[in-house]
Amino acid sequence: MLKKGSAGFQPANQGPEQNASAANRSGFQPVSSFQTSRRRLPHCQQGGSVYFISWVCRSGKTLDPAEKNITLEAIRYWDTRKWTVYAAVVMKDHVHLLAQPLTGRDGGYINLGEIIHSIKKF
Repeated sequence: MLKKGSAGFQPANQGPEQNASAANRSGFQPVSSFQTSRRRLPHCQQGGSVYFISWVCRSGKTLDPAEKNITLEAIRYWDTRKWTVYAAVVMKDHVHLLAQPLTGRDGGYINLGEIIHSIKKF
């Protein structure tokens, strides 16, 4: 159940139960049930769901063609390793993705925060 005023979605299906003792080496917890967090906007995750993901460059920063290519290569590198990418667009100052996290070794789904961190640090 979502709290009033939070963003939401209808998940495609449910993920497997998370092993409470399972720790992810990256510091991100695997996703096995509905999760929400809040930064500037609410962030919601449900294992096995497909997500429309967007992020923007720092204020005033734009990507040149080489940087856009590196960003797209990072997205493609993690395709089939951490997620399935259905569509990706890298614009001069923002990125749009349609993707689905894969199941991790512990049985839970790979956390979106971990995947995005992997791309931004590529």
